[in-house]
Amino acid sequence: MTANPRSDTIAVFGAGVMGRSITALALGRGVDVILVDISDDVLRAAEAEIAQQLRHGRFMGAFPGSQATGTLTTTLSGEAATDATAVIEAITADSSLKARMLAEVSGVVAPGPR
Repeated sequence: MTANPRSDTIAVFGAGVMGRSITALALGRGVDVILVDISDDVLRAAEAEIAQQLRHGRFMGAFPGSQATGTLTTTLSGEAATDATAVIEAITADSSLKARMLAEVSGVVAPGPR
């Protein structure tokens, strides 16, 4: 496997079904991911499921065999997303939660392209 030639890191907020799948896809393509959730238990379960999704993806040939898998970082703090080149919101469909999350992200992630 070769090292990731990109320095891009994405932040995925929400470690539910969508967040886990988005994270697995990015990792399988060599992109580093910061996965943020409000529950340590959910993050631990997400790590196990993402590892399984990566195994299945490799087995099915969905991910390039010559590419290194991205690095997964899990955290309870949105501040870890400070250096992310992109932020993906995949939290529960609750408008007040989404508004709080977006406010938190806009306070720590610089606007515009990196």
